[in-house]
Amino acid sequence: MSELPIDPAVEAYLARTADDRLERLLALVRIPSVSALPEHAPAMRTAARWIADELGRIGATDVDI
Repeated sequence: MSELPIDPAVEAYLARTADDRLERLLALVRIPSVSALPEHAPAMRTAARWIADELGRIGATDVDI
């Protein structure tokens, strides 16, 4: 199977925003959001809110938590 060509503008955008995208992902994984323990529920809500905010930032218009 041959690879599809990538638009140079897309490649440039991804290269230009790599550090920012990595920092945003690191911010998410720093939230202790994987747990079945009730005392971790606030952190899980924080992670859900973070994801909802990011979805809104990139244009999602109907995000529910």
